[in-house]
Amino acid sequence: MDFYESLQLKAMLACLKPTRESWFGYVMRWYSKTFFTPLHQVQDLPMDEVLLAYYSETFEQMEEAERQDYLERLTQDPEEREKQDEAEEQTEDSMFEQLNQMVEADMKLGRAPESLAPKKKRKERMPGQLKKFEQAPVSKPEPDAEPESIIDMKFDEDSNL
Repeated sequence: MDFYESLQLKAMLACLKPTRESWFGYVMRWYSKTFFTPLHQVQDLPMDEVLLAYYSETFEQMEEAERQDYLERLTQDPEEREKQDEAEEQTEDSMFEQLNQMVEADMKLGRAPESLAPKKKRKERMPGQLKKFEQAPVSKPEPDAEPESIIDMKFDEDSNL
């Protein structure tokens, strides 16, 4: 794996399984784009100012009902919030498992929707990944041979400039 592939992998992992560090990076990039501030200057700002701007913008973009739900969640007792999170996660896991079982059963019977049927995928490039071109063989010049000049320049010594 070369340097660029390792960077792509790191970025992909940050996207799939965000860490605190990758989330702060996201917020700093958001601030940089939103307020037209170079990223290296955003990194020098106090993090609480950057986060306050991010949260303010996020809450302003929410619908009123969604904002009220979030406010209730923020003011909820931490233990109560944790129980609610666990219950929601179990419900989501159960629904996901049921959906997977239904799709698998339909696929066995040949009734799966075409969008879920396995397809042959052509290999696609990742965004930002450059195409790899084959290099043309380079002929090495003979050791005693004069290199051929592509540009032929003649100077007139008698001209007045």
